[in-house]
Amino acid sequence: MDDIKKSKHEINLRESASGQRKSASGLRESATVEWQAPAFRYYQKDVSWYWTSFIIAILVMAFAIWQKNFLFAIFIFLAEISVLILARRQPEMVKFKIDEKGITIIDKTFLFGDLEKFGLRADEENPEGKQASYGAGKNFEELIIKKKTHFNPYLKILVDAQIASQVKEILSQKLIEEAYEDSLLEVIFKWLKF
Repeated sequence: MDDIKKSKHEINLRESASGQRKSASGLRESATVEWQAPAFRYYQKDVSWYWTSFIIAILVMAFAIWQKNFLFAIFIFLAEISVLILARRQPEMVKFKIDEKGITIIDKTFLFGDLEKFGLRADEENPEGKQASYGAGKNFEELIIKKKTHFNPYLKILVDAQIASQVKEILSQKLIEEAYEDSLLEVIFKWLKF
């Protein structure tokens, strides 16, 4: 009987030394969460999307040539090539990690001291609450982090829906949670599926 108590005590000491903690539900979980997700949200585009983009570019180039603004016509031509190349680009899978120090994306760490707020939201494309699938059939939610900078203050990360609650729990201990609203430019990009 004493051996059982002694071994339970040793297990508890090892768990507390390894940095594990108990959540509100009583389950033991680590203060570190790691996952892989696409680098950005990809929207599947059909042939009509490419044709529409091409026709708009041709019309704008024709208007530029009619106005004898050849430099603008060249700019539109190069911009259309860039749009077509970027539209076909598939996201690469990126490693993410959240621990007691901050958020690590590949090899770059954003310390919690440099971050202000966070928001975690479900996929807005599916109002029924179903998550859009990416890559190998996984579902993701969007984590938005506000940095303490004025230049490019938001960091958007896709989080595996199965670990979103763990991510939220860790971040809520370090940052303030706040709802995030898309800017006009982001709304336009979503509408254009870009």
